[in-house]
Amino acid sequence: RINSVGGFLFSSHADKILIHKEINMNLFAHNGSSENENILLGVIGAILGSIPGLVVWLLLSKLGVIAAISGVVLIAGTLFGYNFFAKKISTFGFVFCTAVVLFMVYFATKLSWCIEIHSECKDILTFKECFSEFSSLLKLTACKGSFIRDLFMGYLITAISAVGAYKKFLK
Repeated sequence: RINSVGGFLFSSHADKILIHKEINMNLFAHNGSSENENILLGVIGAILGSIPGLVVWLLLSKLGVIAAISGVVLIAGTLFGYNFFAKKISTFGFVFCTAVVLFMVYFATKLSWCIEIHSECKDILTFKECFSEFSSLLKLTACKGSFIRDLFMGYLITAISAVGAYKKFLK
């Protein structure tokens, strides 16, 4: 039996699935645009796009909360920034955005810890000293395990958020 949907002829359900996958792959490769991907601008866009996520992360961490919304904003902003500036997102774009998100989770966690340390020790340490001597301060205060736990939780929450964000972006 041959079916016609949207001008395509299908002889079986399996053919429909194959055509659907092919259409999705073409959309992923071209992302609705016939323009070439500008990787340099995409890199700049991804970095700029990650900043709102960093701000949300820091604000929520100041409240003592690690929330999935931080990961969602970070991922969505990074992907949007790359795609907006590059005009298209390829496999490289997704890989680069993932690397930016991973770095920003680490950076946001470290920065939030440095802000907290500085607020407790501002009479004896500048913020720059807190940031540059962060590893030494963790060892000195025996807080390395707590930092690693917070970092792991940040990565876990971001990974869970990434599933939905990446699926949504690919549609």
